[in-house]
Amino acid sequence: MRITLIHNPNAGEGATDAESLIEAIRAAGHSVHYRNSKDPALEQALRWPADLIVAAGGDGAVSRVLKQLPEDAPPLTILPLGTANNIAASLGIEGPRERLIAGWDGSPTRRMDIGMVYSADGERLVVEGIGIGAVAAAMRKLDDISGPRRNQISRARKGIRKAVARKKPRSLELDVDGGRGRFDVIFAEITNIRRIGPRIDMAPSADPGDGQAELVFLLPERRKEMMAWLEGEDWSAAPPLECLHGREITILRAHKRLRVDDDLDVPISSLPLTLDMGRRSATVLG
Repeated sequence: MRITLIHNPNAGEGATDAESLIEAIRAAGHSVHYRNSKDPALEQALRWPADLIVAAGGDGAVSRVLKQLPEDAPPLTILPLGTANNIAASLGIEGPRERLIAGWDGSPTRRMDIGMVYSADGERLVVEGIGIGAVAAAMRKLDDISGPRRNQISRARKGIRKAVARKKPRSLELDVDGGRGRFDVIFAEITNIRRIGPRIDMAPSADPGDGQAELVFLLPERRKEMMAWLEGEDWSAAPPLECLHGREITILRAHKRLRVDDDLDVPISSLPLTLDMGRRSATVLG
């Protein structure tokens, strides 16, 4: 196959160099056209003739590629090289690099929806989601964590547990597919993928290709349950969160700032803010 390889050489711990990645793909019988994921000409590279586009990196690189894919792009797949790799894991793309590359021939494809956000600040595409409250606040404080991958994940989870334990409930007013509601919440996350932040399965039933986002939120009376869930190591059980589904979710009122994908400091002056999951999608191989 003709592969367009979009790669972040600085992703994750023990970053993967371009030469070894290209060599591994060629050894599997494919031709490779390479581009650094931070190249300003990325959108042009995604229009090169190809049978498969490969995003090699962490969630930032994968999100960047998904947002710039042309509508007639070939299928996309991921080589997860980052710290959290939440997008890849939510799509079931996990495992050793060599096994993933060997599986490209004949692997099934699936749809992944890409949300469009409308607000007073204009329009933007969203891949990972929108956060409000304790989890988003913790991620702002933890944005500059460095060090070994295991330590980064551990420290980030600890920071989220502290934020959930201390955050005061705040009013959140929403419209979900035409139905309005107001809740006092510790945090809320609107997401199309099951994992957020430091590999936390906040929305385990999320389907990236069903045309809907999941709104999960923590009510004050379930804080202790959530703390126990976060402190445990077995996250096979669903978290004690309320969950709503919708194609179009509008945040009408919230407290302080919001997180929109990797933009951790969206002001409430941007409200109302609407996420529409029905506007764009990508074909993903994995």
